[in-house]
Amino acid sequence: ERLLVRAAVTLVKRIHLLGKQAHPRGPGRPSHDSAETREALMDAAEELFSAFGVEGVSIRSVNAAAGLAPVAVHYHFRSKDRLLEAVVLRRGKAITRRAAELLDALEAHGKPPTAQDVIRAIAIPYRELLESDPVGGLRWLRLIGRLVLAEDPRLHRLNAAPGGVEERLSRFVHWAF
Repeated sequence: ERLLVRAAVTLVKRIHLLGKQAHPRGPGRPSHDSAETREALMDAAEELFSAFGVEGVSIRSVNAAAGLAPVAVHYHFRSKDRLLEAVVLRRGKAITRRAAELLDALEAHGKPPTAQDVIRAIAIPYRELLESDPVGGLRWLRLIGRLVLAEDPRLHRLNAAPGGVEERLSRFVHWAF
């Protein structure tokens, strides 16, 4: 398993290097720009977490895959849990916002939604994510799937806001049926 993680880290590094322009610090090295560094760490973490699960990935492997110093995750996120939260929310906020828009439109309609209406409100944001970013969207969905199947409490904490989309979807399902 360690060999697989090492191979994945090498692959993520190579993919990351291909997307970088030549830089005075060396080819493929992120600049000192904090936002760019955070994005590099989130990209690497998303790739590794989706492939091996959160518990199967070390902070050291995330730093290595991003081509950064061993302390980069701690400096920018303070912990692996906070890094995971940032990775989930980076794409998850748009999904949640879009689902809320669709639910608002159903609510404005004023009559009970059909099962199809509820399914569309759930599915459309994910379809749009995959259309706009097929690689990153699929990687993110694999990660979310892993967290859901593991019944990871960190994911539940991020989604369980009172009056949030999860609660509203539940109400709409009850209303539809």
